[in-house]
Amino acid sequence: MMSPARSHTFRIPKKKYDEIEKKVVDLYIEQNICNIPIDPFQIIQNRGYILVPFSKIGDAVRPKSKCDENDAFSFFSPADNTFIIAYDDEKPLLRLRFTLMHEIGHIDLGHKGESDLARRMADYYAGYALAPSPLIDRFASDDVDSIRNVFWVSKCCAEVCCNRYKNRVLYGGGDLKEYEATLLGLF
Repeated sequence: MMSPARSHTFRIPKKKYDEIEKKVVDLYIEQNICNIPIDPFQIIQNRGYILVPFSKIGDAVRPKSKCDENDAFSFFSPADNTFIIAYDDEKPLLRLRFTLMHEIGHIDLGHKGESDLARRMADYYAGYALAPSPLIDRFASDDVDSIRNVFWVSKCCAEVCCNRYKNRVLYGGGDLKEYEATLLGLF
């Protein structure tokens, strides 16, 4: 998993941002989320996914990654008929919240394999799921500390979310998209 602040060589195609954001809104609706901060552990439990800490598995089981950070991985287990998410339980909780949302993003976006673009899209999904721009507008101010405190995210994640929010206000005119209005209606 790549951290949200890491520079990426592969950009998400512009049309994909709306698709990812709609998937997040679908998640909020599916899970009946109407409070922040959201709980990735609860989402995983509600969906019946199996969560396995790295401390319970050997290093040989962990897949090798191109990047030097391998905080988690997920896969579908036909034997269990559900997804399994394995994660590094030695990481700080705020990072872990992002990591688990990242893995949920891979699952929701239908990623079948590892790629820089897939990681980038799952990173965007995780950041938007933890601190969606319309909810930043409603519940926080446009500064990193406010976003960190309200949405219970790491400083790195809050910086990315703050930049996304400010760009939306500057370049998007602040007009709500239909799915964003739906999201706000949940709160």
